[in-house]
Amino acid sequence: MQNTEKKITPKLVQLFFNSLPKKKILEYAKNIQTLILSGDDSLISKKNDGTLVTEADTRIEQMIISSFNVSPLRDLCGIGGEENVGNVSKPGQWKLLIDPIDGSSSLIKGKETWGVMVGLLDKNGILQYSWNLISTGEVFRTRMTSVPLAKISLSQTEKPRVDFYDYGSGQDSIFRSALKKTGIQNPELTSCPAAVWAGWELYKNKLSALVWVVGENEKKTYPDYDLVFLAPLVEQGYKVRLGKLESGENGIVVVAPTEEDADMLYRIAFDIVTEKTPAPITEIKNKLII
Repeated sequence: MQNTEKKITPKLVQLFFNSLPKKKILEYAKNIQTLILSGDDSLISKKNDGTLVTEADTRIEQMIISSFNVSPLRDLCGIGGEENVGNVSKPGQWKLLIDPIDGSSSLIKGKETWGVMVGLLDKNGILQYSWNLISTGEVFRTRMTSVPLAKISLSQTEKPRVDFYDYGSGQDSIFRSALKKTGIQNPELTSCPAAVWAGWELYKNKLSALVWVVGENEKKTYPDYDLVFLAPLVEQGYKVRLGKLESGENGIVVVAPTEEDADMLYRIAFDIVTEKTPAPITEIKNKLII
């Protein structure tokens, strides 16, 4: 008997990504940004965890879901959005993951360091595809290329530029000192205000690597939707290390040009995280279980 079960294919994914209303999304978000800057505070609210959310977050999530609902993926995926719009995915089902505005605080302040991320997780929870829109109009996305680009190791880079993020816990001096012990003497440390923006800078080779660790007392971790930007980077040749806490949350995120760099940066990040609060952390290599 012929198997007629529908499956998610790269072609279906690309068709869906191509259908996303990029221009409409940007126009709506920038209109909300303009209104907020003019003093309309009614477009801003706070979630239960204290983080800011704007009218753009909820409306853009709905736009993406509307595109999804008329795509062939509709009957093959569940939906998970940062703003909790959509249906709940079933066990063993693929999942559409949406971060409608990554960098809401930047949007509110009138900056351009924000964007939109859409990912597809397979039935095992592994991020397979993603589409990432930057406020300036560029998109970086998975294209299912078979040959990743060769990357230059940190030791061969004259002045590595590394994005280090720790929720403002003041651990950048510890990180810098640890880098020097490995022979990297003059790193430039940045701290991108949005995950999608850090991903874009890596994608364009404006960053050498990325290291994120939890904030103080493990209260602030990196949710699944914050990591949607990783898929195109892995496809491009970057190496990834994720440190999972006992809770299953992401306490360490490392993106580096080579396996050796990724291992080195992960060891530094692990020491930073466990110094104050020793806790079991599971390391995951080059597998985007987010």
